[in-house]
Order: sequence, then C-alpha cells, then structure tokens
Amino acid sequence: MKIVYACKDFDHIELAQAEELSKLPDVEKICIVTCTDSFTSELSKFALVETIPNLNKRRFHKESRKQFEAVLDKYKPDLVYSVHGSSLITNIISVLKKPKFKDIAKVSYRGVIGNLHYLFNPESLFTHNSRRVDACLGTSEAVASYLKKQRFIKDKYIDVLYPGVSQNFLNSMAEVPTGLKTRSDKVRLKLCFLGSMRRKIKGFDILADSILALPKEEQDKIQLYCMGDAPKNIDTYKSCQSIVFLGFDSNPWKHFSFFDYLVMPSRLEGLGRAGAEAMALGLPVITSGVGGIKDYIFNDLNGFIVRSNKPDDYKSIWQKLLADSDLPNIQKSHAKGALKKAAFFAPEKIAAKLLETFNEALKIRARKSKAL
Repeated sequence: MKIVYACKDFDHIELAQAEELSKLPDVEKICIVTCTDSFTSELSKFALVETIPNLNKRRFHKESRKQFEAVLDKYKPDLVYSVHGSSLITNIISVLKKPKFKDIAKVSYRGVIGNLHYLFNPESLFTHNSRRVDACLGTSEAVASYLKKQRFIKDKYIDVLYPGVSQNFLNSMAEVPTGLKTRSDKVRLKLCFLGSMRRKIKGFDILADSILALPKEEQDKIQLYCMGDAPKNIDTYKSCQSIVFLGFDSNPWKHFSFFDYLVMPSRLEGLGRAGAEAMALGLPVITSGVGGIKDYIFNDLNGFIVRSNKPDDYKSIWQKLLADSDLPNIQKSHAKGALKKAAFFAPEKIAAKLLETFNEALKIRARKSKAL
C-alpha cells in the first residue's frame, strides 16, 4: 500500500500518526505532504516529504493543486489520507476527482464539528468535491456520531480514531523550568486556561466570571494562569489579582507541573486535545464535558465535569475545593487518574484502526471505480 499523508500543519500528534503509519507492515511507501515548515527536523526522519505552502488555503489554490497533482503523478499512491482543514480537503478532493486518479482511495480525519458540514452537507459550496470521500475518521465519539447523522454517507466508512499523544515529546518539553510563582502563600488552588480567549467557544468568559464572583477572601486563595491570545476586554479582568495573563507560549507544557488543574470551559469541542496533553503529563482537567472531552474525563477520577457550564457552577467547584482540608490529596488522586487515562491516547493504538480504515476505503473505492 502506497500512501500520501497530507496535513496542513504537523505537530507532535500528527507526527505520532505518521510514525505509526510508517510501521504498518502493509505500507510499502508513505509520502508526507505538509503546508508549513513546522517540525522540520522531526519530519526529516521520513524519506519522502513534500511541502506545498498554499494547499490549505482557498486563495492561490490553482498553483498548489498543480503541485499536489505532481506529487500524485510522482508517487502513484493507492490512498490519500488528509488530516484536518476543510480547505485542505477541498483542494485535495478537487485534484483527486480527475479521471486519472479515480482508483485512489480518499480518507479524511476530522476533529472540529463546526467544519464537518464540508464533508457531506448537500447545501455546502464544496459538495461536489467533498462527497467523494471514501472513509472518514473522527477524533471522538461526538465527531463520528455527527458524521453518521449526515446525508450522503451511503458506502462510506466512518469511525473514531483517538489521536496518539507523544509521551516522549511532551516529557521533553515539560523538562524546561517553568519560572512561574504564586503571588502569595495564601494561594491553595492553581488553575490553567490554555487557548484563545477571543474565541467565545473556548469559554474563557465563563471561567473568568466564576473567579470574579468569588468573595475577596476566596479569590486570595486561587490563581488562574491564562495562556493564549488575550481577550479584547482584558481591562475588565486586569483589576483581579487572581487572574494572570501569560500571553502565547510555544511550550505551554513546561508549566503543567506547576498547576493543579487545567480548566476547559468550552462551549464546543471536537476532542479537546489540550485535555489529552494535560493528562499525559499528569494534570487533571475541570471541564464542561462537551464534544469529545466526555470520552476521557470522568468525574472525580481525573478531574470534574461541570454539566451546565455556567460561572456559578465553576464557582461552586472552587469553593468546594478551597473548603476541603484534604485538597492536596484530592489533586494527587486526580493526577494519578489522569496518568492512568492517558493510556487512552497511546500512539501504538492508532495503527490497527488506521489499517482497518484504509482497507475499507480501498474496498469502497474499488467498487466505485468498477461502477464507473
């Protein structure tokens, strides 16, 4: 089996998938197609790597599509596997619909529910391209379930593939000294928010408002560290000493050992990969439990799930934890649960599911090609 693996931006999770793909006994050759120069040194371990800068963009797509067509002509794959990015998938499918590529199977891996309509929605601008996917993997049960409810899924293989989190990579990044300190000895609970504070779906406003709602004596015992682009109304929160804005950090994992919990008050998630990364480093999660998060966070085992996802509900959790004299042991117990559940995302679990999906996609493609 010869595979072209296309991804708009490789990081440690996509690299883990590529490595597992290369280990499959049925894989004769794998060509990596990337749209950026990130993780260049890690990609160098693969013999075949092609960079097509604009393949993940709707603009300038003519030239990038020509480049991708040249890759297909050069490597003559049996299957193209594309990871994330609606524009990336659209550009790839637009090339693959050419008659000379009719025997190439197409497999897509999706993680964001909000963009999934590009695959099967008949009202979509890209329906004529996206309906040609032979198989699709979702990053969580929520994503796969969403896919299975769409129209035009006849003769398509759909399943779940949890991303493999590279423990070695995260451990190496976490070895860097954090440099963070608490503002006083009164602080008993150190929380972390990781993500864009400008995107409403990430729920930063819910979390920040839950801190502001605490009485002053309880605010003094809690510290929230926020990593990512700051909210537009940052002045609203600057007066609260319990909320610290650290800005964007290319290595957020180095701080994880300093925190007690990662907080994910998201309104929408496909998987919530920050939670998976946190668990791999023994950091429990307090979350809304939307989307795929509920697949791996279990109440009072490796964190807490806040069902209604409102400021008052998070406020109640902070007060409950702060009032418990056994808080250090509770956090340690949750940290152990996080490490235990991190096995959920072991990269070696990927291979079997990928091989099963690829074989199903090849069967579906063979039937379709024969019918043409």
